[in-house]
Amino acid sequence: MSVTRPLTITIPNFTEDARTQQQYKTTLERRIKAYHSEQESAVRRSFVAKKESLTAELSVAENMIAARNVTAQKAMSAYRLRYPHRMQKGRPVKPSFLEWLFSFGGATRLYRNVTEANSAVIEAQTNQRRLGHKLEVIDSELSRALAATEEKAKETTSSPEWLADLHRDRALGDLKIRVDAIEHERESYAKRLEAGRVSDDEKRDRTFAEQNIHMVELPLTGVMFYRVDAFGSLVYFILRDLEKRLFALPYDPRLESIVDGVFDIYRVADSYDVRQRVHAESKLPFTILDHFFNCCDRQDAASRAAYREQRAWMKPARSYPATPCSMDLERDIIKLLAEFAQTIPSPRAPQII
Repeated sequence: MSVTRPLTITIPNFTEDARTQQQYKTTLERRIKAYHSEQESAVRRSFVAKKESLTAELSVAENMIAARNVTAQKAMSAYRLRYPHRMQKGRPVKPSFLEWLFSFGGATRLYRNVTEANSAVIEAQTNQRRLGHKLEVIDSELSRALAATEEKAKETTSSPEWLADLHRDRALGDLKIRVDAIEHERESYAKRLEAGRVSDDEKRDRTFAEQNIHMVELPLTGVMFYRVDAFGSLVYFILRDLEKRLFALPYDPRLESIVDGVFDIYRVADSYDVRQRVHAESKLPFTILDHFFNCCDRQDAASRAAYREQRAWMKPARSYPATPCSMDLERDIIKLLAEFAQTIPSPRAPQII
């Protein structure tokens, strides 16, 4: 999670910590999403089975209607053939007492066959309509069931019991331990900072590590004075090159006259030299706005907004003393830039409204 610096200052590896936190977040979200998906799939499977069952029942009901219609038609035909005068507008009428008597009850049995067969058809049709209605509303029932399942799944996955059980998985549990350690370290630092128990060196090293600010190196192409960061008695110019890399250079007031310029520090034989960066075709000086234009993918609005923000950082006058250098390279670069500053007029940043 962290690397140890000299003077017993432990500086977190912010890049690795961010990767660990993102990995934990992604893994946890994936597990929660999988649980939700499993619950939803179970509901969908049950409704698919229910829909298939209803479809099968509906098919049986339709076949039953057809069969009962055949039976009813046969019963009607037999009654019409035997007692045609008992048909009124195509509907059978109950036989008389004498017809029942002389047929020894046969007329009534024929009539009863017709009514029972018609009742059986009506019953089958009612069942068909009931099944058809169920099939029609099953999709809305599925939507309601899915909504209820989603709410229940949210309650489950946010419960301490479920999360505790989930973290019994070794891989996720290990990630959680690392994430907890990161959060504990951040909280501990915040408390020490509030209590005034953080040294200037640690503030500096921690900020540089968190913002990915490197120790200065050579050569530098299209570098500008991006801002000034102060950590108690330690003050640094933060430089930025055209690749948007940030570098720290100990503050030296002799460089204030060139903070509005853009420069190249390049190798000449066995040494280095400084020049104000110019455009390749026009040979006009490369301005800070040009630098932002290049670093903002040549988007004019974005580059102007970034430029105005940067000017708010750099415009105020500064009266810091020089910050001691910790490396010979820092001393060499400051000397090189200070000597160069004496050879050119102070470059002025354009006023952007």
